[in-house]
Amino acid sequence: MNNEIFQHFHGYELLLKKIDNLVFNYQNYGRNAVSDFYNPDALEVIKRYLSDSCDYHFFGGYMQSVRKVLIIGNKTNDSEVLTCLEAKFNQRFNVLDNRDIKGAVYNLGIDIGKIGDYWVENEKIFLYCHNEIADYLIDNFKQIGKCNVDFRKVEFHTQTFKFDNFNVTVNSTRLDSIVGAIIRKSREKSKERINAGLVNVNFRQIEQCDYLCKAEDILSIKKVGRYRIKDIQKNIKSGKIILSIDKYI
Repeated sequence: MNNEIFQHFHGYELLLKKIDNLVFNYQNYGRNAVSDFYNPDALEVIKRYLSDSCDYHFFGGYMQSVRKVLIIGNKTNDSEVLTCLEAKFNQRFNVLDNRDIKGAVYNLGIDIGKIGDYWVENEKIFLYCHNEIADYLIDNFKQIGKCNVDFRKVEFHTQTFKFDNFNVTVNSTRLDSIVGAIIRKSREKSKERINAGLVNVNFRQIEQCDYLCKAEDILSIKKVGRYRIKDIQKNIKSGKIILSIDKYI
């Protein structure tokens, strides 16, 4: 990839070099190439970069998955690329959430790029991973916090998202305006959070207060929660913007 193309994807140069290597291996050796798991912002960049230059698709285990891998080529069944793991635990004695799972993964020294979506559901933990590390996780991933766990391979499972929906009215779709409306604080307070690196958009830290959000963007505000902009409508009379917000619960 030449430097001229790089200019259009500033900040993603290393990512796209990895994608170039995958494409090279596919085109020169005729075998499917599978990337790490990536968040939505990186997936969108990859999609724009590759365009229709080769045969590829994204897969995360289920339709609504957040983190997905890039699969170049169509000779491999998707189920041969990823594994879904499940572990049971007793919710009466243990309270676990996604942060606990992420912390335990880091403590194991696992490359987070090999880990897809993970979540807690009905006293079960589900986790998607690259096939190549599935057996290692089964043998070594035995504790999350103070909770003992025992993972096993299961059929692909779909995460069910639950939301609380509410509307907010803002003057613009600037990040500081939307964050202020969600946390019910002044724009100055929201700017402080953004400048401190406490706000992610589509799982990427954004520190530009004037960043313009769009429908389907996912906002994560540290110690507050995760939100999805479901819809954006403009009030013709007042000129105000009405956002339909889904809060993940």
